[in-house]
Amino acid sequence: MPIQNDPKFPGVGVRINQGGNETGNVTGTGNVTSTNQVTEVRPLSQAGAVGQVNMLEIPEAQKAAVKELKNVIKQGKLNAYYDAAIGYGQPTVDKELQAKALALFSALPAINPAAGADSFVASGLWTTAPRNIELLESVARYIPGRQVMVKTTIDPNIDGPRSAFLAYKEGGTTAVTYRAVLVGEEGDKFLVKVDGKNEPLKVPKTDIYALNQPVDLETCRKVRTQYGTGYVVSDWWQNVADYNSPLMKAKVAEAAIKMEDLVAKLDFTKPKVETAGGAIGALFGRGRSGEKMVEVQKQCLQIIHDVIDMKYPSGTPEQLSARGRKHHTDCGQAAVRGIGMCREQASVMFAMLQPFTKALGFDTQFIDGTCYRDVPRGGQPHFGGSDHGWVHVQYRPSTELYIIDRTWGQVNVSADSAYGGRMGDRHPGQLENFASNAKLKPNDVMMDGSISVENHTTQFSEQNLSRAATHVSQTQWNNEH
Repeated sequence: MPIQNDPKFPGVGVRINQGGNETGNVTGTGNVTSTNQVTEVRPLSQAGAVGQVNMLEIPEAQKAAVKELKNVIKQGKLNAYYDAAIGYGQPTVDKELQAKALALFSALPAINPAAGADSFVASGLWTTAPRNIELLESVARYIPGRQVMVKTTIDPNIDGPRSAFLAYKEGGTTAVTYRAVLVGEEGDKFLVKVDGKNEPLKVPKTDIYALNQPVDLETCRKVRTQYGTGYVVSDWWQNVADYNSPLMKAKVAEAAIKMEDLVAKLDFTKPKVETAGGAIGALFGRGRSGEKMVEVQKQCLQIIHDVIDMKYPSGTPEQLSARGRKHHTDCGQAAVRGIGMCREQASVMFAMLQPFTKALGFDTQFIDGTCYRDVPRGGQPHFGGSDHGWVHVQYRPSTELYIIDRTWGQVNVSADSAYGGRMGDRHPGQLENFASNAKLKPNDVMMDGSISVENHTTQFSEQNLSRAATHVSQTQWNNEH
């Protein structure tokens, strides 16, 4: 289902249905239908935040639906509800259960990317928000010690010493490397320490932002769906994320409910959370009492990954169809017994992460890259390839960088493991360009040395928060950038 930009109307997105099994209506048999027509022509500038509502004013019916969903999960019946909703694996559809499931999923609140932690609490999905989560918007993304992706000349010898591969090399191959950290700034340039070179590189800040800023979902193309407006989260397969669709609402709610106990541990003013042994145990790091907060964040994202039920399309179409799985461009439907290759699964993973970014504290990017597996022994990888897709996650405030690759069954894999050679088997060539990077905020850069990766939690002190907030006005920042 291509989405075209009409040259007569700059900034207008046009979605054209071409027939077939595309995003459309959920029918009584769980099938997806469409018609050959233009389903939306609208100025993207007028689209606004998709499905955005005041989540602090949750209707009682939606709260009741959340309670019912919690009961369904507790009773172990959720998969049966999903199967009935889509008509999966049944010679005949249980119409009564299907109607009940679709009614429940439709009644759930739509938690969209504009939502924060208070939305999950107000709807009854969580009993409490992460403590001090509201402070996260006031802290810096670019601080000394942060690992960044940077393009420079690197050692391309994948079969040489691991310590040399992708490290800086004078006159080497130009490629993106993860082996770099910020150490300072000089005017409009960052000072970047890259493995293999003693002196920091002076890299234009705009180049660092281009590779490291999170994606702003509101800048991607939007299309009309049966339930409202959806985001196009992949230029490859035109996958659409509609947070008002029943199955997307159900999957987001399922993930939120299953991480509720973990969320209660989070405190954004502490590098470690107290999970056992109380304050004394945490002070001395005994047992589980010294659990790093980022580890709890990672466990939450593991849950989001695990609620997605997609398989790679191995086997013949007939074999896949016999198992009841189908290919869908709609991310909510794809997450329920779906089929998808790497970018399709990455699209669904990326879409499912977005409602949680503000609530759990992490940034996301959709990466388009290549694999090393076909490089002959002694050969040089092609760093500009485009045959694989996955998701970057940078946790805040720790700035730790990980990847999630559903088709390879990998969650929270460190950049070093993901990119460090043949065992990692991938290279982050570029960002998928379906959306723009988020605009820089005045407090995103704090390179004066008072804050670093080693002491990032001091960003939450009253002194530093005040200084960050008044460092430069938003108007001045916009004018200068």
